Amino acid sequence: VTSLGELQEITVNVSRSPELPLPVKVELIVPDEATGFISATPLLIDPDKTSGVLQIVSRADEQLRGQWNLTVRATALQDGQWPVISESEIRVEYVSAR
Repeated sequence: VTSLGELQEITVNVSRSPELPLPVKVELIVPDEATGFISATPLLIDPDKTSGVLQIVSRADEQLRGQWNLTVRATALQDGQWPVISESEIRVEYVSAR
């Protein structure tokens, strides 16, 4: 549970195949109706790291109050052109600011 307008940090863990020691771009995908209300700057996890912190920001707008299903997408480019993609859904709940 997060207050509207509050920064939320999500730890992202990446499991890589030993054959794919690649950097991984992690981004947040939000439902269309939440575009402009919820966002996160994409995160780059280097090949020698296994985790990072995705910072999700929300506007302090009552229209956002309630539960939202968001998607965290991790993408690595094999040979610089073939995307290897993994997605996980997270549920967040926004409440009025305290």
